Amino acid sequence: TPINSDQCAPCPEGTFNTGGEQCTTTQCGDGEESTKTGATSPTASCVACGVGRSATDGASYNETCACAQENKCQDCKTGKFAPGNAAGCEDCINGKFANTTGQGACYGCSAGFVSNAERTICDACPAGKFEEKLNTECTECALGQFEGTGGVAQCQPCDDGSVSFENRTGCGLATG
Repeated sequence: TPINSDQCAPCPEGTFNTGGEQCTTTQCGDGEESTKTGATSPTASCVACGVGRSATDGASYNETCACAQENKCQDCKTGKFAPGNAAGCEDCINGKFANTTGQGACYGCSAGFVSNAERTICDACPAGKFEEKLNTECTECALGQFEGTGGVAQCQPCDDGSVSFENRTGCGLATG
């Protein structure tokens, strides 16, 4: 197994050596990492990161052994996903969420719910508002309709002769 100097061990993961004194950074593609110690070619030890993981930006350098260390695959954080072999994790779009690390996809919010700004959970629309299809924004009930509980896909019509309150959380008799 090639080594990078008399004082150092075989080239660590993420580096390779073809017989010289210095280990060189492994040249894995986007969404791959090197996991083999003592590699002898720039791509022989590369493996795909896999679903929910990505190779990150940046690299480190070990001056004692003169080894450049390539990135490692890491789990995507909450609110992000990687479909597989990804160079980076992607943000979940509005209306979807990822509530655990290492997700390969984002999940859609149920009707009456929208994703929070971090895309980590879905929040119920408040009373007086609804969300029925895209789960991207809560919409105020129309005049003459109400919604009193929150987290619903549609508003209910007021009874004949009554009008919705200004906040659309209920209805009352129309006054003259």
